[in-house]
Amino acid sequence: MQITTFYAGIFGIFLILLSTNVIRHRIKKRVLLLDDNDYELSLAIRAHGNFTEYTPIFLILLFLLELNHTSTVFLSSIAIAFFVGRSFHAYSFIFRENKNKLDYKCRQTGMVLTFLVIIISSVFLIIKSF
Repeated sequence: MQITTFYAGIFGIFLILLSTNVIRHRIKKRVLLLDDNDYELSLAIRAHGNFTEYTPIFLILLFLLELNHTSTVFLSSIAIAFFVGRSFHAYSFIFRENKNKLDYKCRQTGMVLTFLVIIISSVFLIIKSF
């Protein structure tokens, strides 16, 4: 389970970075709960929330693939693709050229990569089950 363990550690650190970004905005805007209709805080919350929504299922899929003796190269490839996808997605919310507009190309790229990795992993597990 070395591959899953390694990437779970990487994703955990990334989650802390996204969490700290939310905390930074909360302190700056003096908002304790929800987002107080603040656009920047709302985007930080969604970048964090979106990561927490997709990462657990991916780690479960990665773990199951590793249990099924899937090649290390394949496991690392999908984990890196997932991380790149989630990074693009978070980038679209956090580091935008125009502070009032999302970077939709980065967001779309992030979602496509994330969905692709989850679909490929899921199909691979279904095939392995036969």
